Amino acid sequence: MEQVASAMDAEPRRMDARDTSAALAALHRSAERHNEFPSLFARTGDEVRAALDAERHHHALMQAARPTLHQVGQLRGVLVAGIVKNQIVFKLSTETTSLAVSYLDVFLGSGKYSVLPEQGWAYHLVANACMTLAVKFQEPCDPTDPRPDAAAMQRHVDVAFDRVCVQKMESLVLQELGWRLSPPTPASIIPRLLILLGHDPTDVEFADICGRTDVYALAILYDVNFSSRRATCVAAAIVAVVLEDREGFDRAEVIRAIVRAFDDPGGIGEEGIAACARMVDDFRAALSSSSAGDAIVGD
Repeated sequence: MEQVASAMDAEPRRMDARDTSAALAALHRSAERHNEFPSLFARTGDEVRAALDAERHHHALMQAARPTLHQVGQLRGVLVAGIVKNQIVFKLSTETTSLAVSYLDVFLGSGKYSVLPEQGWAYHLVANACMTLAVKFQEPCDPTDPRPDAAAMQRHVDVAFDRVCVQKMESLVLQELGWRLSPPTPASIIPRLLILLGHDPTDVEFADICGRTDVYALAILYDVNFSSRRATCVAAAIVAVVLEDREGFDRAEVIRAIVRAFDDPGGIGEEGIAACARMVDDFRAALSSSSAGDAIVGD
């Protein structure tokens, strides 16, 4: 038993660029044996290219909002923690949570709304409206398992608002978003990148890798510095970091493979993804040296 535990805990063998390239090629060959994978691969490529186009507007918006978001960084952190708590309580998807934080960043970053310190409760109303919009837009509608509404999502918080207040704030948030409710997020792009790298979504390992990438996609929501980075760049960085940790792949080779899969010569480059990957490393190091990781995992 001790030998089994030791083998499970052992780090994977580190591969060089050539071995990593060969391993990725083998993944593709294996996935292509499934009849549906080639069409899935082509469809996923179209989806990623559409995301690259769609994120340009959002990226420009976040670049302009960066100074304002840094000014309200502490407040933002409190609001993000509340949004993440909703995910944990109601078992929502990381993509839903990422959308809610994206909406929040657009609203806070606009700098149009000045709230007095004694009226800080209003920002909790904003966060609640962002969450309810994200749930309505992203979570599946299942009659046997209804989506949580505004009232349900406020039962575990100190400040609660009635349905009319939340709906009015939803209108304000929608106005700031320009009704763009589906900005690309790292959480939405990561599974598509894995498919482009040859991972078959019907494989058990695909779910395990997505579970690991979800941890990062959720954790980085706390760090305002990631808000001004392109979602595809952050997604690619997370994939490269996770595959390096899990499979022993050469990170630089994974990044090269992703850039080739993007087919976006005028857009994201290897250095941009590598820079984001270093940000993920720094963020992970900061968490491991503090108690901040407890806030991410939750009680």
